[in-house]
Amino acid sequence: MHNVSSQLTLFFKVFVPTIWISFFCTIGGFLLLSEAGQANNMSMTFGATLFGTIVLSFLLIGIGLLYFFLMRLKRVEFDNNFLYATNYIKHYRYPFHNIDYIEVKRFLLWRPTRVVLKTPGKFGKRFTFLANNQLKAYLDKNPLVAQELQIKGEDKLAV
Repeated sequence: MHNVSSQLTLFFKVFVPTIWISFFCTIGGFLLLSEAGQANNMSMTFGATLFGTIVLSFLLIGIGLLYFFLMRLKRVEFDNNFLYATNYIKHYRYPFHNIDYIEVKRFLLWRPTRVVLKTPGKFGKRFTFLANNQLKAYLDKNPLVAQELQIKGEDKLAV
């Protein structure tokens, strides 16, 4: 099997959300439990209330953005007949004939790549992974697979 996902997938999928949520939950908990947050017999002062609202907003907006952009990333591998996708807990195998197309985009230094299936699989009708340089090498080495997969945005695979 050929790994075509970036090695940073695990970092972005697990560690960044964990650090973000831990940091803002710690600050929010500190505000609620500190003396500044409990001033005037359990009623918060205006400054603590405003700061607490800002922290809570950052936490909730951040969790939403992290979920939609990072926590749904998958790790993808290819062999000659199948695409293997995993969320690091469950592993699924998709035959090439079930893949409608693969769309490669470019965002700064990364290549978010969307796999769209003809019929929904266990991860839904589409899922995203961060492509590495091995994807282009694999497709160049296996032109029949590249033709069957219908890669869109191949120009974005160039280094």
